[in-house]
Amino acid sequence: MIEEVQRNGPKRKWYDIGMIEYALEGPSAILEGLQRPNFDDGYCYSLLPTFWFVDEINRGLPPPLKVFCVYVHPSEGKLLVLDWDWRIMKPKEPGVPANWRRCFRGIVWQAN
Repeated sequence: MIEEVQRNGPKRKWYDIGMIEYALEGPSAILEGLQRPNFDDGYCYSLLPTFWFVDEINRGLPPPLKVFCVYVHPSEGKLLVLDWDWRIMKPKEPGVPANWRRCFRGIVWQAN
């Protein structure tokens, strides 16, 4: 998928690849049970970042009231990254996507 995004864009998604590592290593919340066929054992690593990549090198302030989400699926003892995007944050739960119950089964971990 990374090669596809590099070739065909969109550029914003290409720039966001740099955020994947931060979300996986230091998430604000981890949600389980992707509401997608064959991925009910998948996870979402949600991050309330302090920055984002405005291009391939430079950092800037992240979009307000949004969290960066990485969707993964366990495969052979590793996590396979399926997709990533920015979602509106739940106002009273920093780091958690709004309306998460429509897309996930539950929150399995949340930072203090």
